[in-house]
Amino acid sequence: MARTALIVSLAVTPLLFCACSVRLGGSKSLDKTLADLRTENQQLRDELAQTQGKLQELIAREASDTRVNQQMQGVTPIFTPEELALAMPRVVKVAFHSGAGLDLRDPASPRLVMDIETRDGRDRFVPAVGRLRVIATQNGNTLADVTLSPVELRDAYRSSIMGTRYAIEVPVSAEAVSAPIRLEASLLLATGETLTAERTVPAGR
Repeated sequence: MARTALIVSLAVTPLLFCACSVRLGGSKSLDKTLADLRTENQQLRDELAQTQGKLQELIAREASDTRVNQQMQGVTPIFTPEELALAMPRVVKVAFHSGAGLDLRDPASPRLVMDIETRDGRDRFVPAVGRLRVIATQNGNTLADVTLSPVELRDAYRSSIMGTRYAIEVPVSAEAVSAPIRLEASLLLATGETLTAERTVPAGR
């Protein structure tokens, strides 16, 4: 816990200095100054929320390490291995998100959306730990070849009214819109298992 406290202290200290660094310049109107203060205050709140989230992760990891050490020392575990195995969500399927396809909102600069979902045995989204590779081809030519490391995959996580997925998006040429595009995804899990998915994006969609 001492290590966790030190990390939090180092993370929060810059926020405190930032909060004290506001300068009231004589050339600024009062409304502009108040607007700047509100913006900076919101930024500080967002940074603090991120820091608190990271703290919770560190606490959870430390608690997990403590339980593992207790088990190694012969302490009776809280749950049986069977209970943990049944309750632990596992990724058994990878699929392209329903929104995957061509983004033609700007016809002059089309983009190819290759968002991915990872699902458990009950067909519900569950986070994955692994390396994801997505390839887009058209008439034998490679339009995109994207590989995300486990950390990059976690950073690609998105959840909104459009659903929960791992977001991958690349620009394509205007000519690429005129023919179908083949999408292929492969996810190498931490267990060594590889899951795959395919989709064909129709021309102009």
